[in-house]
Amino acid sequence: MLLLAFVGDAQAQACMCSRDVSLPSGHVARVGEVMMNLDTTSGYSGDTSFWSGFLVTDLHGDSMAGMKMSPHFVQSAKLEASVGLPKGFAVSAALPYVAMFHTEENEMPGDVDNNGIGDVSVMGRWGRKIGMSKWYLGVSGGVTLPTGEVVTNSPVRRGKGALGWVVGAQTVYRLNPFVALAASAGASSTALPTPDNYYVGAMVNGSLGARWTPKENGPVVLSATVLEEWQDTDRKDALVYENTGYLSTSLALGASWNVWAKDMRSITLQARAQSPLVQQVGDPMYQANLSGTLGVGAVVF
Repeated sequence: MLLLAFVGDAQAQACMCSRDVSLPSGHVARVGEVMMNLDTTSGYSGDTSFWSGFLVTDLHGDSMAGMKMSPHFVQSAKLEASVGLPKGFAVSAALPYVAMFHTEENEMPGDVDNNGIGDVSVMGRWGRKIGMSKWYLGVSGGVTLPTGEVVTNSPVRRGKGALGWVVGAQTVYRLNPFVALAASAGASSTALPTPDNYYVGAMVNGSLGARWTPKENGPVVLSATVLEEWQDTDRKDALVYENTGYLSTSLALGASWNVWAKDMRSITLQARAQSPLVQQVGDPMYQANLSGTLGVGAVVF
């Protein structure tokens, strides 16, 4: 799910950052394996009851200007390529693209329809199955590059504006040939100061869920995942934007279908629907809603 963070002060530039949390698969890439993935997500950000020019008081007790604001229809696409290395290692690079459109008339200065490339990420991963046991363990780490546009004095910000870091850990336990339990934890933050001394809040997330296949080694896999996500408030120098950041618990239901496989190559279709169960946001404009993701993955070599 992609959450757009927009704040009432036009000087604040909260990040249009992807909330890309998923259940680990436990797949260990073979040496030389090349995998491509393309995921597209659509959803709404903001209070869908619409702001109609009346005074709004946020969760911190701060009054927002009485201006007409609408939710945003948000679409994102991410193209990722990974290569398997010896001893369970792999490297990957991901290119995100985000687009935001207002659903109704909007009066907030600087809050305009926007689209373009977000922050590119480069990651390294290591994973392995533990001996003859049913466990898989993995770790990952990498950097995000400041390729996402930063618009000065506008609430539009598709990137952090500086080099960032990302770390994660994953585990999978196979109960039987049909059911596996999986969990992950991750964090990300800005690594270097931005030119304008604006810092997008650090993020922490986790997932816990189960994966089930009706047929042993079958082409169809179903999953259910509970996602926990937290983002700290943004700041600029000593000024803290208290109405940014969020805490949410969501449920995601997914399915994948391996539609073709031959000579170690394959094509898999993926779908996922995600909806918040409980969330705490600084302002109604940060509210996350139901979103859907469609994707295709291919082992090309």
